[in-house]
Amino acid sequence: MRLPPLPNEIVVEILECVASMLTVADLSKLSLICKAWYPIAQSILLNSVMITPRNIARLFSAIGEHPHFYPLIRNLDSRNLRASSLEGFQSLRASSKVLSLTLRSHLIDEAQENIFVASFPHLQALSIKHGDIHSGFGSLARLIDSFPNLKSLTLENVHYDEGCRSTYHNVTMSLRSIHCCLGPRVMDELLQWLMSENSMSPIEYIFLGSVASAYGKLPNCMPLFLSRLRGVKSVWLKLSTMWDPPPLTFAENTQLEIIQFDFELWGFNLSKWVSFLSTVFSSITSVSVGTILIIIRMPGSCQPNFDWEDLGDILKSPTFASLRKISILYSRPHVAGEPLHLEQLEDDIRQAFAHLEAKGALTVR
Repeated sequence: MRLPPLPNEIVVEILECVASMLTVADLSKLSLICKAWYPIAQSILLNSVMITPRNIARLFSAIGEHPHFYPLIRNLDSRNLRASSLEGFQSLRASSKVLSLTLRSHLIDEAQENIFVASFPHLQALSIKHGDIHSGFGSLARLIDSFPNLKSLTLENVHYDEGCRSTYHNVTMSLRSIHCCLGPRVMDELLQWLMSENSMSPIEYIFLGSVASAYGKLPNCMPLFLSRLRGVKSVWLKLSTMWDPPPLTFAENTQLEIIQFDFELWGFNLSKWVSFLSTVFSSITSVSVGTILIIIRMPGSCQPNFDWEDLGDILKSPTFASLRKISILYSRPHVAGEPLHLEQLEDDIRQAFAHLEAKGALTVR
């Protein structure tokens, strides 16, 4: 007996689950299996498209021959392209369904800025990685604020001419997620700008880290910025013990669920950082906090003078009684001739948190 065909919705679910394991050639073959599968395979094939100086002309040529291709593109990853190569997107605005735009190694000048704003009216996620902005932070702020539906912002290693001062208006976005790995000057301007809103964006997920991870210092305005995120659910901070700890508390973050600290462990001011953790954790007012993740990275040159027993005593406090999971990740340095003291350090970590491991609240890796 011949079985009835699967509903297209189920076929879509199956193909989307295995799409990451399929090549472009595989998806092209799937589109030829039957008439019903053609649009399904095409939508998956064109869901995410990477454009480079080598293939941008072919993309526009294919869209010209098959206009139904362009509305299928949801995620566009642009790499090292000039404004002259991107102008074709403006004429496609009416059919654009692009929701996510990633710009890698772009020099974003005024011409590119205008093209992006004119071409992608439905953009919800913007990512700029290893980018240069043509005329100061104002241009970056103006670009971000030009997408009214923007929910997610990623900025990694973004630079601009610090000598160029341009004006920008207050932000009116509804950002939900921010991931920033920036130099302190750029991050400071970004956070100050976001705080200039009449009402802060309803940010729920945030990552803040410095480009220079080992020596990086987060801007002084960071604690104030976080205190204003009343609805934030997940905070991930990349910190370096090279510096004095920031005056950070989570007393105002009543919806907080996850806290993650990613430490570069250097042999300076370490006693202050134990007090910092004690102050931060005792300030938690959210009853929703279920996970605290502490990642500890130790360079090979660092001496193991961090008092793990004191940190263990902090985690024994009633503050952590209801936590579902606390994780301490210990990152070994990838250097030849690893110092012997690192094995002893890992033993100290396990001993300090043995009581939490016993009750299943702690994972040490």
